[in-house]
Amino acid sequence: MASINYGDVEVSYGMPYHPEDESDELYWYIASKTHHEILQNHLKSVRVLLEVEVPVDTLFSLRVMLHGHVVSAIEGYLAGTFIHKVTNSEELTRKLVETDPEFATRTFSLRAANKTCR
Repeated sequence: MASINYGDVEVSYGMPYHPEDESDELYWYIASKTHHEILQNHLKSVRVLLEVEVPVDTLFSLRVMLHGHVVSAIEGYLAGTFIHKVTNSEELTRKLVETDPEFATRTFSLRAANKTCR
């Protein structure tokens, strides 16, 4: 993360919430078992926000933003659950690699990480 100092104000920018190395994020998806809880928290927030009083001319915009938030929350849940299930199952990982056309163009190493093979 980098920052710029403008006198009394310091502006930080970069990747404060996610690691810059995408593999770190993948490891979180693999290890995390809270995808459903995260989805439930997002949906709970939407229910609360739907109860907030806003001017009538703003209500449509609020609903559009909340709809986008719900769609993104569900996409995140489905992606996280898929990644978690596939990467934690040898059978599903094999099936993914064997059937996904994207993997047909890639080269893989089958060396075991941190293990000595004799």
